[in-house]
Amino acid sequence: MTSSESGCENYNHALNIYQSLVRLYRRNLQDTSQALADFSCQINVPQFDLLSYICEHPATNQQEIAIQLCVTKGNVSQLLHKLEENGYIKKEIQGRSHRLFPTSKGEELYGEIAYDLSNFQRSFFNALDNEELATLDQLLAKVCQDHLNK
Repeated sequence: MTSSESGCENYNHALNIYQSLVRLYRRNLQDTSQALADFSCQINVPQFDLLSYICEHPATNQQEIAIQLCVTKGNVSQLLHKLEENGYIKKEIQGRSHRLFPTSKGEELYGEIAYDLSNFQRSFFNALDNEELATLDQLLAKVCQDHLNK
């Protein structure tokens, strides 16, 4: 095998992974949106992602969220405004920054949804056993970390 053949094979793997991730993401987003709608909680997937992050990382700020979730600060700002308007989060000024905390209403909603949504997400990966799932999680975390540090 020549080096150019090996290079093409690497490109094919990368392209196949990209295409698979996009397809899985679209399908999962569609199914997750429906699952959230079934809860009748008036919260969408991006809002739930932010609420989850804030519940799991209280005292975070807008910039940290944007970096960790790979979205713009403007996008985060719009989503935070809606979450605050609905009483799910609150902002507290600490020094020169605004720290974000879940309200009791936000924690309650997160608690109601997170367990069921976690089981739903686990069912999305039924084809993988626990060891494979852990390996996939580690590999995706490695790729994410590499790109978050750029």
